[in-house]
Amino acid sequence: MKLCNDTLTALASNGRDIVLPEYDRASIQPGIVHLGVGAFHRAHQAWYTEAAMNRFGGNWGIIGVSLRRPAMRDALAPQDNLYSLVTRRDASERCQIIGALNKVLVASEQPDAVIEALAAPTVHVITLTVTEKGYGLDAASGTLNINQDDIAHDLNNNGTPQSTLGFLTRALALRQQRNLLGVTLISCDNLSDNGRKLRIALLQFARVNNRLLADWIDQHCRFPNTMVDRIVPATTDTAIEKFSGNYSFADGAPVFTEPFSQWVIERNFAGPVPPWDKVGAQFVDDVTPFEAAKLRTLNASHSLVAYLGCLEGHTSVAQAIKDNFIRDAVIALMREAEPTFTLPESFPVDDYQRALIERFENQALEHRCEQIAMDGSQKIPQRIIPVIEWHIARDSIPRYACLTIAAWLGFLRSDHTVNDPLADTLRKTKNGNLAEGIKTLLAMRDIFPATIADHPGIADQVLRESHRLSL
Repeated sequence: MKLCNDTLTALASNGRDIVLPEYDRASIQPGIVHLGVGAFHRAHQAWYTEAAMNRFGGNWGIIGVSLRRPAMRDALAPQDNLYSLVTRRDASERCQIIGALNKVLVASEQPDAVIEALAAPTVHVITLTVTEKGYGLDAASGTLNINQDDIAHDLNNNGTPQSTLGFLTRALALRQQRNLLGVTLISCDNLSDNGRKLRIALLQFARVNNRLLADWIDQHCRFPNTMVDRIVPATTDTAIEKFSGNYSFADGAPVFTEPFSQWVIERNFAGPVPPWDKVGAQFVDDVTPFEAAKLRTLNASHSLVAYLGCLEGHTSVAQAIKDNFIRDAVIALMREAEPTFTLPESFPVDDYQRALIERFENQALEHRCEQIAMDGSQKIPQRIIPVIEWHIARDSIPRYACLTIAAWLGFLRSDHTVNDPLADTLRKTKNGNLAEGIKTLLAMRDIFPATIADHPGIADQVLRESHRLSL
């Protein structure tokens, strides 16, 4: 039996405890377009939206957009865009069928359909998980990188857009021309100040060719900052096969995740949004302390686990965290990061840190170290550099933040495949001896600011940590 609309009733009586949609899918109109549909979105934003529609109804169906590849559309379309979300903690698991996704469009194949979906009058919210590199921002300056290939193409070509910003500006121009309302654009990527950065990138992009459009966007659209948190490993073919055996129905695109989930959203909307705050998300006035805590604690630790895990031959985070050296280093990095942000007094920081270790230990999640290790040039500036800068300003050298850079350098100089938008530049770190590799890495202004690159104590500490790793 294959998962689809016609088999939902049968799934409810197959003897397994499976949670099904509680609303009429056929009557739901799309109210959200999501750019970058993938496993994280389907386990996080779509899951919150599903919960909101289950409890309160509303036309909050999601049109997903895959910017490049058709694989997600091809997997979901035959099953009416239904998919299974399996929540796992060690030996226990829970299966829920998510129905919030109306359809998936492939931007490279259906550009006009994507633009029309974004410009539809029923759509009030656009969400994004396009990774750090999808915003077209220069990491050092924080401004639009007009030389990035997709950005340069879209700024100099009136044809089919290739970039996230290109599609957004084309669609928002249509909304302006049709006298439609503005929208709320919600970044769900692991960027500090992600809403503000999306706004900067989009306005700078629009102003190059259409200053009036940029002014309209600035006046009518909103870009709330957010913090998102849920561990969602990439789904493997083996996991799909095991799922079908366990549940006696076929799902070509299940998602596997942990019980923990968090979504903090700045209360800054252009119009209606789903009642996510009634189903577990938080609407707050200031996201900054939450995003700093998450980026510098969970995400920074994830990077350290990933690079050390790869260097030590561990496949998954759960395997790596069993290594006493890695575990102790992660705890020490969390302690280094703790004074660099201020959370509300009611927030239990110690409990949060202990819970992170427990989440890393979850044996049911096969979160691969190599998956987390990708795009280091985009992640390190968000996760590690603020910690180093905070300590430098107080005349101290953060050993474990420097260890993270050393581990990343070791990964770059190893035989592992480097999947990174700056891969060609990063290969230069393999030239020369270890000290020269460190100097080359720290001199990359796309990644490291001068305050760190020119600080002799940082380079010396990274070298000491590299020797401790026997690089």
